[in-house]
Amino acid sequence: MDVYKGTGAFSGIAIGKILYYHKSEYQMRQYEITDVKTELNIFRQARTRVMEQLEDLYEKNCIIQGTQAEIFLRQKNLLEGKSFQRAIESVIQSEKVNSAYAVMTTRDEMLKTFRNLEEPAIKERLDNMREISDRLIGELGGISPRIDLGDEPVIVVTESITPTELMEMDKDKLMAIVTHRYLSWFRYVSCCHYGKNNEYTGSAGN
Repeated sequence: MDVYKGTGAFSGIAIGKILYYHKSEYQMRQYEITDVKTELNIFRQARTRVMEQLEDLYEKNCIIQGTQAEIFLRQKNLLEGKSFQRAIESVIQSEKVNSAYAVMTTRDEMLKTFRNLEEPAIKERLDNMREISDRLIGELGGISPRIDLGDEPVIVVTESITPTELMEMDKDKLMAIVTHRYLSWFRYVSCCHYGKNNEYTGSAGN
């Protein structure tokens, strides 16, 4: 039997099956485009779809999650801003590369530029930039940010998780979350152990 100890955020006990969640790793293929105008339209349509998704996620979560759901609006506002859009479109036009690769390289350059800044507002903005970039890449044929919990209630075990990933989960299927990394915005779980059939017994205390 494996025993894990940590810091609890809420009181309560959860018993159920484990779902191990590992963030998707992906390799973005770069290829040369011949029709820049068409590629720009592909990117702009994906951008519009992602903004609609973020608005929809806010509407679905604002009543239950309250101010936490406003992160979706902040991400939508960031995506609506012209600076990020212009940077991506500049890469498409100047380097004549596919839009998904342009999004990835623009994101990586911005994260590299500001990675050493310690201000919480800057860190939050960079996290939001990373998440909307992943959404764009997903719309452009890359990864999907949504976590599929399956058909029955589970306890999610993961290295770390973002607020938006949590709010996108099906709450009827989510029993508890266990994270390895301390999260400043959220803390689970004080004690857990694995039993037969990969089941979990956990207690989260104050």
